[in-house]
Amino acid sequence: MPSGTYLGGNPIQGFLQADGSMLFTGITLPADGNPFTIRVTNIRVNANELTAGAFVNGTVMASFPVQNQSGLVLGAVLNSLSLTVSAVTPFSQCASIPAAGAVVQTVTVKELFKTAFKSQGTDPPDATPGKWYRKEVNTESQTVLDNVSFKNDLDVVPGQAGSGTRIRLNFSNIPAGWTLTLPANVGDKVHFIQATTGGDNGLFKPAASAIVLSKAGSVTYEVMAQQGREVDYFTIPVTINNSTPSSTPGVNTTVVSATYAPTTKEFPGLNNPFVGVPQFADTSTPAPFATVAACQTTLLFPYVANVLGFDSGIAISNTTARTDGTQPEAGVCTINYFQNPGVAPPSQTTNAVIPAGGTLAFTLNGGGNYGIDNRGAGFVGYIIAQCSFDDAHGLGYLSQFGDPYSGLAYLAVVLPNSTRIDSIGQ
Repeated sequence: MPSGTYLGGNPIQGFLQADGSMLFTGITLPADGNPFTIRVTNIRVNANELTAGAFVNGTVMASFPVQNQSGLVLGAVLNSLSLTVSAVTPFSQCASIPAAGAVVQTVTVKELFKTAFKSQGTDPPDATPGKWYRKEVNTESQTVLDNVSFKNDLDVVPGQAGSGTRIRLNFSNIPAGWTLTLPANVGDKVHFIQATTGGDNGLFKPAASAIVLSKAGSVTYEVMAQQGREVDYFTIPVTINNSTPSSTPGVNTTVVSATYAPTTKEFPGLNNPFVGVPQFADTSTPAPFATVAACQTTLLFPYVANVLGFDSGIAISNTTARTDGTQPEAGVCTINYFQNPGVAPPSQTTNAVIPAGGTLAFTLNGGGNYGIDNRGAGFVGYIIAQCSFDDAHGLGYLSQFGDPYSGLAYLAVVLPNSTRIDSIGQ
């Protein structure tokens, strides 16, 4: 709660007015007429209304002469929180992923200027105006005053913070069957962060064990540090587990974000400048944390032809049947024809899945297995095959009719799965 004092005098409580100003009344001026200093402390402003780099200015209006009344720089607005992920862990949709406790990556939350992260500061309270921001005393609590002597509708100690800096990690788009496990605390005995189960705005209740998320959710940590110690950043290991390894998760990107807590979104009723606890605006940006990519291989056969006495053969093998522990997969392949000039045949998809170890083989003129017909007769151009399993590999062969020993063989080019084929047949 804001308060004012002059050098050698007693603190005077200030009250917030409808126009946003603070009113201090009942100030007793020194009888000797000597100069004196007025200090105003415990003022908070809505920094979210200002841009980063802007200054917060103030003006003092008094019923007695005051020097330096206007243009007082109260503070500067800075971005103070960043989040980085150690790596965006990729998974394949059809693999048994991940094995229990097998995948651990980290999320690092860092302050962007010194002393942005502070402990609560309850022992001992400090009633010396202006002392709270010094390094050796830097806490979320400011000048702490006796709540018995001051009017207080919230029944809290003026200047005493309700908690240390709280930072909430938010996770969303967690696939069904997955769990994310975060530790209850990170750090050492003198400066660490501790997860609280009391909610963003509730009393601090330290989590007794690791926190497990099986769907979109969050974990709120509070900064805990002994006086004179600081927490500049913290790195949280996150373990990814798959409780149903036989299931196939959907194509997905799990994201994480970090924000100071509590936020106006979670507690809109408390975001009142006249009553309540100051809230934070959630300006976080979600960052990719883990991805589940489709099981897919895209193969390019750069030149195939069935013209002028030549024909092309295509072979595509599903090589997920291996002895190195690779997860066997099965799927279909779609054959896409590209020709210019001329009109290419429509694409076609195998009428049955190609098992691990199976091979799709066909010629443009004669068709082949798995339902691939001879619609490529008379075609000249290139083919892109998309197979719904990993580790597909292909061989192309161009030869003259009736002379299989006169041809040319080549390996298909494995393209990135992001390759677009929006203009099939064009």
